Amino acid sequence: MNVKVKKNLIEKLRKECPTPIIPIPSRKPPKETYIEPVSVFYGMDVIPFTRDLATEIITVGTEPTLLLSPPHPRVYIIYNPARIVAGPNYTVINLFDGETDSAGDTTADPLGVTGFQNCHLHLTVRSISGTWKFAQLALDPYTLEWAEVQVFRTVDSTGAYYDYFGDFGIATDLAFKWYPETSGTINFALTATLKGGGTGGVTVERTVYLGGRNVTVDTGYPLMESQKVGILPAQDLEIWAVAKIETYVKVYRL
Repeated sequence: MNVKVKKNLIEKLRKECPTPIIPIPSRKPPKETYIEPVSVFYGMDVIPFTRDLATEIITVGTEPTLLLSPPHPRVYIIYNPARIVAGPNYTVINLFDGETDSAGDTTADPLGVTGFQNCHLHLTVRSISGTWKFAQLALDPYTLEWAEVQVFRTVDSTGAYYDYFGDFGIATDLAFKWYPETSGTINFALTATLKGGGTGGVTVERTVYLGGRNVTVDTGYPLMESQKVGILPAQDLEIWAVAKIETYVKVYRL
């Protein structure tokens, strides 16, 4: 069809049809594309691994603790694991897990027991030299002085130990202490189970605060128990952490 005939035909159609006719350009069928398997996400968080996962557990104290130092060839995930498992009628909390050669106690982060009726204690001794004693402490809510309730265990060998206190010494705040009867070193885990208190709680603050070398609990980025954060620091930055009581975090290098 020559140009003149085509033009006349279009003019005729315009007069006969009130709706403008818009030519539809021809289209080629779309080219099939395929997504790389590593980029396919099936409605969930997926982290592609291209090398071994490096994990480090770092103790964080009441003074700034260095978590990450340059260079930073990888992305990091910092995780503050939960140490508390709570149910409607019980609460389980780890009080200490590590090694020491001197006396210590948990009065800096006591258990608030006003909502509970009894206490079970588990002591696991992994290694030991010398003889060690463990005692139960109760807080006087008026004078705020700690009183020794009882020495409930003397240990000189490895093993798993269990003690039940019932409601004895379960007043407002509960703590424990340990000390060597004869000098030595002990590696142990101490865990308390509080029961019979409905939905009672434990007053332990294990939030970790992230920041620079001079980070404080007032200026740091808070990472509460069971929370995690992924970071990719600038190559010249150090990442520090601090806490109100000694605790630990897990650092995953992806």
